[in-house]
Amino acid sequence: MVFKWADPDEVALYWAQTVCGVPAGKKVPEDQRLWAENGFVVAQPVGGRSNLYYPLHAPVITYQAWACNIDSDMPPWWKAKNLIETMRQETYNHLGRLLVLPYRDQNARVLQSYFVSESRPVYGDLGDYAAQTVNVCLHWTPVPKS
Repeated sequence: MVFKWADPDEVALYWAQTVCGVPAGKKVPEDQRLWAENGFVVAQPVGGRSNLYYPLHAPVITYQAWACNIDSDMPPWWKAKNLIETMRQETYNHLGRLLVLPYRDQNARVLQSYFVSESRPVYGDLGDYAAQTVNVCLHWTPVPKS
């Protein structure tokens, strides 16, 4: 059986899910009913660095917070922005957050997180969606499962 290492994609997704309390994935689900109430977060690693001597990872993740309102044509910009601001508060409040990665043979501990850009709106999206994007650096290390 092959060992399933913790990786930046999984850490990025589970950090967003844990912090925002909403689903996260690599793309927005087509069925709005699955995420319209609270929003959805898309995570994509875009850079960063690793440590030469020990397993400390520091990927930069582009997060996009998506929101929609099924009952209106008005995009709920406040909801998308609030998801981003929830992430910002996490960077100040919780150092050393343990992430349980159910599909990996390791967990991860996020030692530090910080914004490397300010949030900005995403325009030109399909439908009546509101989206905000931001880049976040996650300093994390793998943790053995007990």
